[in-house]
Amino acid sequence: MTEQTLNRPAGLEKLTRRIQDYEGYDRSETRKKTDAAVRCYLISRIRTLLAELGSQFKALDGQDQQRLEDLVKSTKRKLNTIRQSLNDPTYISVNFFNFPDISDQRLRRIYDLESDMLDETLNIDEEVMSMKQDKMQKDEFEDHFLQINNFIDEINQSLFEREALILGDE
Repeated sequence: MTEQTLNRPAGLEKLTRRIQDYEGYDRSETRKKTDAAVRCYLISRIRTLLAELGSQFKALDGQDQQRLEDLVKSTKRKLNTIRQSLNDPTYISVNFFNFPDISDQRLRRIYDLESDMLDETLNIDEEVMSMKQDKMQKDEFEDHFLQINNFIDEINQSLFEREALILGDE
């Protein structure tokens, strides 16, 4: 390992391993490409999650089926909102992409937030996959969707904080 690799934040290392074209934000000439790469990756992950949520889930009790379908629809709506936000960010023309230097602390926080968003999409995927069984009881599928909604809330919070860091002035 080189000294430069040893000094790279853990979040940055994870991101460069998982996302093609992800170079980080330390150089102004790579910032827009990196931003686009992370957004495209997350959009792709969300599309996959939406497709998985398109599967037919079954409630054990037929009377609970509508509740299950409502939870699926609500979750899909939330994920679509995040996808749209990633697809059309409001910050593309801000100075962040042109600043010669951005503080290490700010960069580390952005890397951590982006890494967290990737982790949360994986967590959602695990929850959705664990629901692919014959039939679920109401309390079981409600627990799964409670977890999924917590993960979605974490993605939203990370997106909000990330945008604030990109919009902020130094």
